[in-house]
Amino acid sequence: MKHLALLLCLLFPGIAAAQALPALYDVNGVAADDVLNIRAAPSASASIIGGLAQTATGVEVVAFSADGKWAQVNTHEASGWSSLRFLRPQGGPDWFALRSDLRCFGTEPFWSFYLDAAQETVHLNTPENEGPEQDILSHWLGSRWQPVAAMQFASDGGGGMAVLRAQACSDGMSDRAFGLTLDLFLQKSSTGPAASLHGCCSLMP
Repeated sequence: MKHLALLLCLLFPGIAAAQALPALYDVNGVAADDVLNIRAAPSASASIIGGLAQTATGVEVVAFSADGKWAQVNTHEASGWSSLRFLRPQGGPDWFALRSDLRCFGTEPFWSFYLDAAQETVHLNTPENEGPEQDILSHWLGSRWQPVAAMQFASDGGGGMAVLRAQACSDGMSDRAFGLTLDLFLQKSSTGPAASLHGCCSLMP
């Protein structure tokens, strides 16, 4: 397996710098009077749809181009591509270690779900109920070879399980790209019936 990884890195240099996605990056190497362009496609000839300041930090990268030279990022309500040459990974644990904050949401009905990694709590809001903080009781961590993670949470008012996967996701309302999907399985509680919800997640810098 190690020999295969080395061969891939030699054949495709961009893979050597790659890390599990999504991940947070900082803009690096851009002149003080310039910006890092965000283009409509992973090509220097593609139209410019936005830009990142030369001091921008916590830029979420959700995908790499096939040649490993471009990173897919979001700008306003759309996604585009910036040169990976000018983006430096922040480092730290991969998302599936569940040590990074997450912001998740879904539609029909609208709901939001927040993971506070430091406090080991989650917070779920739905149209019917602005839920309390719930403690994470246990979790199952993923790996680069199996990019999926799960956690069980509970409070006096209910609980459930969250399953996260590294998978392209659309919010159905914009052209933004997301690299994580979330499936929520909620236990029946005093404030509502058992339910399942599906949505998209972003890393919170």
